[in-house]
Amino acid sequence: MGSVTFYIQICLIITSIKLMLIPAYRSTDFEVHRNWLAITHSLPIREWYQDERSIWTLDYPPLFAWFEWALSHIAKYFDPDMLVPTNLEYASSNTILFQRLSVITSDLVLLSAAYALSRRPGSPQSNAPLRGPTLFFLVTCAAGLLIVDHIHFQYNGFLLGVLLWSIFFLERGASNAWLDSNPNPESQESSSRGIEIRNRVVRDFLLGSVAFAVLLNLKHLFVFAGPAFFVFILRRFCFLAKPSLATASSSPIDGNSPLSSSFHSSSFHSSSSLPSS
Repeated sequence: MGSVTFYIQICLIITSIKLMLIPAYRSTDFEVHRNWLAITHSLPIREWYQDERSIWTLDYPPLFAWFEWALSHIAKYFDPDMLVPTNLEYASSNTILFQRLSVITSDLVLLSAAYALSRRPGSPQSNAPLRGPTLFFLVTCAAGLLIVDHIHFQYNGFLLGVLLWSIFFLERGASNAWLDSNPNPESQESSSRGIEIRNRVVRDFLLGSVAFAVLLNLKHLFVFAGPAFFVFILRRFCFLAKPSLATASSSPIDGNSPLSSSFHSSSFHSSSSLPSS
């Protein structure tokens, strides 16, 4: 699975690169998000989606608006003038610093999710010792994310991190590797161990579903992944032969599972083409 030192080194290297990109070129999305900071901080809630002083009106779902609201309460300590709705195209040095740092900090969601996925039990590590570290490196060091988020300016790393946390919980819930030591569903159902396992699986499916619902309320464009999540949850959780979750899967979930393979093969390669605000 790779040593913890390796993961820390990768995090430090990629974060250093992001810091060096702070003064880099930025697109109009920089002003878009600055304006959203100003709207959510200075206007009453009922006007967030109605203010038209700027052409960059707030058009993301409500949770992202609240995310901007939370950021704005930190932004005021860097430069309160960035939070004035009439200060269009405002880009002081402190404003640039804050907005760049907000993207870098929010990437902690992506880093933690990638770490959790890369360290989760899967195929025997003796057969794939570099599987986890390779996954972590490819996700966290994706050139597309660096360009779109830390030059162009968006928060796609944060959003993809929420997506990966959802996948992590759903896959962990679907995996019944822990049932191998006692494969008889009836005996498991009557044991405290079986009850504990069922509770853990229900909890993981609930967390995964909530994480995906949160994602949709942060950026509606992730609705494209809805059918895959729907089918996965329907098959792995809803259509169980018995209340016992022992029949949820015949083998542990690994990198070849339907959910992970569909996203691992597409999501990160398409990150650079996510539509702009």
